[in-house]
Amino acid sequence: MTADVVEAETGRRILPPPPAWVHPEPRDASRFLADAGRQCVVWARTGVSINGYERIEPEVFSLTAYEGAPDFDTRSKFNGLDFCREYGIEGIGFPANMAWVFDGDYWKKMTIAQIDKWFDEGRAKKFFRSHPAFTSRYVLGNILPNLRKVGTRGFIYLYGPEPPAIGCDTGDCEQKWIHLSNRYLKLCVEADPQLEYVHLFGEANARWFRQNAGSKEYYTFFNKWAKQTRKRFPRLKLGGPVTWGPPVLYANWDGWCKNLLDQSHAHLDFLDWHSYNHSATKLESDMHTVTGYARMRHGKWIRNAVTETNYHVGSVDNWHNREIHFRRRAIPMIRQSFAFLRNPDKAFSRQFHDYSAMAGEYHARFRGNEKLPVTPMMELFKVFKPLRGQRVLTRNPFIDVELEAAVSGRTLCVAIANLGHTARRVPLKLDGLPVKQIHTSSARLFTSRGLSPLSIPADGVFDMPAESLVVAVFEANQPLKLSRTIRRWEYFGDDFMTRIGSIGHWQAETTVRLSDAVRRGARSAVLRFGVNAVEHLTKQPWQIEVDGQTFSLSGPLDFRELRLPRVPVDNRVRIKLTCLESPKTTYALSFASIVLEGDAEYSPPVPRRKVKRQLVWSNDFGTPAQQRDWARFTEQAPQQDTDGDKLAGNVKLVNEIDSTWGTEVIRAPKGRRLSDLRIEWDIYRVTPNGGSWQIAVSPTGRFAGEEVVTESPPGVGGLPFTVDLSDDTRFRGVQQVHLRLRGTNGVIDWSAQAGPVRVLATTGP
Repeated sequence: MTADVVEAETGRRILPPPPAWVHPEPRDASRFLADAGRQCVVWARTGVSINGYERIEPEVFSLTAYEGAPDFDTRSKFNGLDFCREYGIEGIGFPANMAWVFDGDYWKKMTIAQIDKWFDEGRAKKFFRSHPAFTSRYVLGNILPNLRKVGTRGFIYLYGPEPPAIGCDTGDCEQKWIHLSNRYLKLCVEADPQLEYVHLFGEANARWFRQNAGSKEYYTFFNKWAKQTRKRFPRLKLGGPVTWGPPVLYANWDGWCKNLLDQSHAHLDFLDWHSYNHSATKLESDMHTVTGYARMRHGKWIRNAVTETNYHVGSVDNWHNREIHFRRRAIPMIRQSFAFLRNPDKAFSRQFHDYSAMAGEYHARFRGNEKLPVTPMMELFKVFKPLRGQRVLTRNPFIDVELEAAVSGRTLCVAIANLGHTARRVPLKLDGLPVKQIHTSSARLFTSRGLSPLSIPADGVFDMPAESLVVAVFEANQPLKLSRTIRRWEYFGDDFMTRIGSIGHWQAETTVRLSDAVRRGARSAVLRFGVNAVEHLTKQPWQIEVDGQTFSLSGPLDFRELRLPRVPVDNRVRIKLTCLESPKTTYALSFASIVLEGDAEYSPPVPRRKVKRQLVWSNDFGTPAQQRDWARFTEQAPQQDTDGDKLAGNVKLVNEIDSTWGTEVIRAPKGRRLSDLRIEWDIYRVTPNGGSWQIAVSPTGRFAGEEVVTESPPGVGGLPFTVDLSDDTRFRGVQQVHLRLRGTNGVIDWSAQAGPVRVLATTGP
């Protein structure tokens, strides 16, 4: 028989303490980074909704046309419209300089009334629609409607004198610029009433500094321009800042992209940027950072448009060498294509630069020439052409294999890429589409040798060469109607771009807040996170803690997806990422998120409570009694006084295995109770010596396993050490708490010390 332990005064049963605290051993994360199955599976009748986006974004297969734009004018000798049809070009971005509807730059001396007269008399429209082709001017009045006839969408890069505040000779330059742009955009919309996307300027971050202008001048003008343009053209989507380089690169984030998101989110429809030679994982991480930041800081879902991207081949000779062209450009573009395809909620347009321009050292050209009539990039777009329509559910168990699938009418299209350096056999199973229901099927294989037909194996096992792409098309006897839709909802953490460096914390933390209804209905969960690095070729050991479990990984960690062993048990999930050795470069936890998969409709996360705490206790080791109790471990530091007695001290981490410095009882004021506890301790470490501090907080004072134990974060220099107990129900409405401070893994005296301890809380009856 077991007797209950009860309180003497109330008779309430006292529960036995939980198991003693044990530091968790990390689990190898490798098996959670990919599915554990043995074959690729496509569920032909199960759709996938990704944050509400269900279809393949076709404009992932778009181009820029800085050169060769006259090919899309019907008077051109080369029929660019047939080219778009053949190679599946879904969108083309064009520079659109407002000055091109004038005969020279004398419009700068015009007043707004004179500009209106120029447009009203039809003189601007004449240049816009009938200027002779084969000039540097883009005859968009012909090009835009021509492209729309073949289903290719135009994308306008709006240019004019820049910075606009100094771009004209007379009058209010900015207002004249905005007025002229609205008259010009009216011509564009009349030419293509379905025109949707316009971005403002291009790579201002690489030029405006020469005129002593920067991001502030950009976002200030963007707000003025967008506000007036929106009134005239409510259907147009407006974007910027069109940075040279991705948004989380050098000064692009703090200097330009974050500023525009913070200052212009009310008017901004998409964030626009360029990327050359950056990995697909880097771009995937940056897209998540942009969309997540806008969502969490401003409550707006903002997607990305990459309006220039390419990978260098090295030289003109390499461009003409099919093998080199394929490996240096087509293979990274395949990786990039899949990254954009699986993130329709983060990006809607990716534009390969350029349709015709070699662009100097970039050797960027998409089109072939006499020596290489068909380029690998032309074949890449062509082989992906059938992949359109409704996304369907897939499972991919293999590392370095990519898989996407979509249905449209009676057609199922499956794209599989083997991006590894060795050949492999890839089994494919089609669920929901039996062989007897398939009317016809075909496939194409894309390798360095080119594009060739491929027989679909009867057993469904594809023998895929190294660095190859297969696109298979299955046509059913009847339309492929979806029987269900799987929904994926992504919830972002509170923090973005949290620094991890050799000086300071080697650790970053954030909290992801989930929807209770979506979490309870979810069947699986995935953790996503990205680590931005100043130097990208760093391979270091890492550890990530999530939902009470610890996983070990190795870098680089541009972008990672970690399948969680279970759906989180709580709506607030704390994530802690630690570099296990001194960082070799400066890192930042760009973002962290949890994706819940199930059938539930979207509902918002549990709100982040606004907590206003007050200081309820401080120990700066200054009173005579405290000095006696702590004398062995303290040294004088009166400049750190926090309790007003003009005395203070530092705690030294002494050369012992385990030093318990003392236990304090923190009591609530009479008639009040404590909640939302937060403990702060100022610590300092000179060297990465392994020594650490430990805070244990107990509601009972027994320290028999019921306490919360937290160790100081790894790092060097000043390291704020905090313990937040806001979400722990055991510490809500308590009259007192017990605080125990310890030092572990003792080190030499001078190398580590700590200052004042503060306890903050809310108080209530």
